[in-house]
Amino acid sequence: MIELYYKEQWLEKKFVFNFINLIFVTCDFILNVSLFYHITQKGSIPIYLLGEVVDCLTRLGAGFHALYKWRQFIHKLQKLKDI
Repeated sequence: MIELYYKEQWLEKKFVFNFINLIFVTCDFILNVSLFYHITQKGSIPIYLLGEVVDCLTRLGAGFHALYKWRQFIHKLQKLKDI
């Protein structure tokens, strides 16, 4: 909708989508860690949740990396546009 309103391509669209994805992955990580902590306090070790926590950490790291790389790309495009 924003692209149609301004009648040009919105460069920050992918950055915003990556940021929203990062928020959801962070929420997923927090929920998994809190569930792991809660079950551990009951006296058992939920090994099946360790895989989920590691997977969330991997996706979180990849999300931060993608966000950083996309931001660099946008800055390079804006520099080319100014020339």
